[in-house]
Parts: sequence; C-alpha cells; structure tokens
Amino acid sequence: MESTDTVVSENALKLAREECVSSVCVESFVNFDPVASLLAYQRAHPSQLPVLMDMLSRLFSRYSSRVSMLRLALQNQLPQLLLKWLENGLTADMCGEHSPAAVRALIIRVLKAMGELHDPIHSQHVQDILTASPVWAKYKEQSHDLFLSGPHLGGYLENTQKSAHQQQLLSITLSSSNATGNDNEPPPI
Repeated sequence: MESTDTVVSENALKLAREECVSSVCVESFVNFDPVASLLAYQRAHPSQLPVLMDMLSRLFSRYSSRVSMLRLALQNQLPQLLLKWLENGLTADMCGEHSPAAVRALIIRVLKAMGELHDPIHSQHVQDILTASPVWAKYKEQSHDLFLSGPHLGGYLENTQKSAHQQQLLSITLSSSNATGNDNEPPPI
C-alpha cells in the first residue's frame, strides 16, 4: 500500500480488506501495526476512506487474543479521530464515490465494532472515550444500515447493450421452495 502508483495502492488496500474476512489473516498482522499503516494510507489517499473504514470494521470484528486491535487503535488515537470526523463532517474528497451519510455509517460501524470487543485490558478505555463524547451520544443508538450498500446486497445485471429505448434488467431471484427440478439447472425465466 506504500506504492506511489494510485492504482497499485488502491488495489493493495482492497486485497488487504478481503483478507480481513479471515481470522487467520487478521492474526498474521501480529508482527506490525495495521492501524498505523491504514491511517498513513488514509492521509495519502483520502478518497479511499470508505474502503478503509470497511477494512477496519472487518479487523475489529475478527477479534483475536494474539493481536490486540484495540490496543493498536488506542495507541494511534483512532477512536478520537473517528469521533472528530463525525463531529466536523466529511469533505467530498474523503467520501470518494459514496455519500457522506454512507461514510458516516461506516465510521459508526467501526466505532460500534470497537465498543463491542471484549478485550480485558483495553475495552474499558474505548468505552470511556465513547461515553465521554457528546457526538457519540447522538449516533450510538441509531441504525445506519440504510445508508450502506455493498456487494452483500442483491442487485441487477444489466444487458451489455444499452439502448436509449430499451435497457433490459435482469433480477436475480430465489425460486419458490416448492419448486421441483435439478439443483444444477438455472431457475426458470
């Protein structure tokens, strides 16, 4: 992610984000500080904040006793930075292709993931920071899932030929539970 080539560094971030789905991969971060690296990346590439927040959410949701992500977050003052972004607002540069509301929802998701970790040493410190914040009091009880979209949600497949008169959209649907047939066959049209 330290490449000067923007395309290379953006794809490196996306690859690292996908690796964070695995607890084993998260544990492999034991030898370095991924939080500091991600914050340095964010300063160099502010438009990648949505991807970065998704990656941090994945890091904190894959808790491992071998890697204390909360310790690293506190060491890098991540909760304070996220709360500052919520309080001061986000610039268009920081949001990339996403709306500010969607990026705020991602920040809140990261803060909630940090607050839900059961780290015997650092959880209380994170809770104290969040509880002391008047900004967090406004956001902590709200559901922000409506602002989030992503690859986990269903969508449409678009026809490759896009005419002005007709754009065919195909919807991916589940077949009814009483349908009979071979599971290897595509669903009926």
